[in-house]
Amino acid sequence: MERVKPVAEDVTFEDLFQGLKIIYHGSEIEIKDNLGLAYPAETILIGVAAYEFLSAWQKQEENLKTWLEFSYKDYEHGKFLLTNDSDEIFIAEILKKRLEKKSP
Repeated sequence: MERVKPVAEDVTFEDLFQGLKIIYHGSEIEIKDNLGLAYPAETILIGVAAYEFLSAWQKQEENLKTWLEFSYKDYEHGKFLLTNDSDEIFIAEILKKRLEKKSP
């Protein structure tokens, strides 16, 4: 039998991404935020800003190669190459598949 745990009622959008950190080292083309501003290489993004970066990355052209470092809470993955060549629609699934592989 499973025990059901209630979900915390006061969870904010910021709470969901607390502990998420991306270091963007660069890519083949500029990745732009929702205001049209390019993310500079070697940018450190934390929390919601990291999620927004990943969302902007996913909307770019197929096969865009991007160098990142990723950490979330106790998990950390050093520099790796991420390519958006997946049919997945969720960034979490794209990252999961890539991070399960060996680097680069």
